[in-house]
Amino acid sequence: MKIGIIGGGESGVGAALLAHQHEYEIFLSDSGSLSDPYRQELETYSIPFEEKGHTIEILADCDLIIKSPGVPSSTPVMRDLRDRGIAIVSDIDFASQYTTAKIIAITGSNGKTTTTTLVYHLLQASDYNVGIAGNVGISWCRQLAESDKDIWVLELSSFQLEDIPHFRPWISAILNITPDHLDRYGGSMLAYAQAKMNIARNQTSFDHCFISLDDPYTSEYIEYLQTDAEKRELRYEQTRGDVWSMDSGRLYDISGLKLRGIHNRQNVLFALSMIDLLAPEPSVIEHALGSYKAQEHRLEHFAVVDGINFYNDSKATNVEAVYYALESMPDHVVWIAGGTDKGNDYTVLRDLVNDKVRCLLCLGVDTEKLEKSFSDILSDIRTYKTLDDLMSDLPSILQAGDSVLLSPACASFDLFDNYIDRGNQFKKAIKQLIQQ
Repeated sequence: MKIGIIGGGESGVGAALLAHQHEYEIFLSDSGSLSDPYRQELETYSIPFEEKGHTIEILADCDLIIKSPGVPSSTPVMRDLRDRGIAIVSDIDFASQYTTAKIIAITGSNGKTTTTTLVYHLLQASDYNVGIAGNVGISWCRQLAESDKDIWVLELSSFQLEDIPHFRPWISAILNITPDHLDRYGGSMLAYAQAKMNIARNQTSFDHCFISLDDPYTSEYIEYLQTDAEKRELRYEQTRGDVWSMDSGRLYDISGLKLRGIHNRQNVLFALSMIDLLAPEPSVIEHALGSYKAQEHRLEHFAVVDGINFYNDSKATNVEAVYYALESMPDHVVWIAGGTDKGNDYTVLRDLVNDKVRCLLCLGVDTEKLEKSFSDILSDIRTYKTLDDLMSDLPSILQAGDSVLLSPACASFDLFDNYIDRGNQFKKAIKQLIQQ
């Protein structure tokens, strides 16, 4: 069997390594340039590859195509291969065929990294043989090429849930569906929602699908959820106080939780509801909840100086994520936002901004839309083309009691490599400022 792999990042190279382990004939093709480490890995295993373009004659001779999540189905090479009737799967789908583990798969526009890492953390504390993969950490294919686990916890984006004819999780979770990545889906919220809901498509009556009824978009599109799994609908309003009862009757005291905001309590509700199916010891879970810390770049409280708190929420690349961040903040917020706009509608933020934001610092190449959205309710809006320029002004802006929040609502590619680079540069700049 000959396998073609489209995309040469971690997903593509990981898939190549797993396919090589199972002795398939492989050809990897990338439209861009491979990084040196990936190129060296492919050469070490004598896996043929090409860069800066696709040779359709070679790819068309393959029995199966594995598509990396960053490659849209609308690209000419993917359309051509699909028209030829060649089977196409995602790297997630390919990986799922080489594990015997129980799979817990989590998707959502916001909160999926927190929920995924929390589930992983709680299961680790309960001594389960558990791994974490998907849209976080090392690719699932690469990890499976080395060893399997008893349980895999996967964070999955809509991109990774395209082309999954076989992928079947034991537990799936749809945390929420809010406008994001609509450029990939032709501006269609329905197409985006359907990609998310693919997570449960192959589940059977022996499986479980958790879905939130708190989110209006999810409630609107739930009729498009096609699954044979047992549907478990969660609503946060039904959970009060700090002692929560699950369907099993087990009680969990979450009072030791250090995560801020209602949105994180919603994430915890999902996490506890899912792992409760494994019957963990509540006292172990309660202790682990207290030791869990927010993930880097996700409402990360990383410094406090002279009564001023600094938060890195660089992962907040859409409006809904910023809403959750602002909702969890006290008053007197110095909000840093901006970047590559993805068709944002900032209307939903206006009341929160009016109540909590003292100053808006717009950072990016084009911030006109962001500025106009709040110019009538904020008297202090400033714009910066570089992070260095913003940092030069910041000391004169800050007041005791402020909360400085980087929560961009936009992609990072105008000034940074990605949201991680943006968050790291922001934290480095703040720490240098503090040391002056």
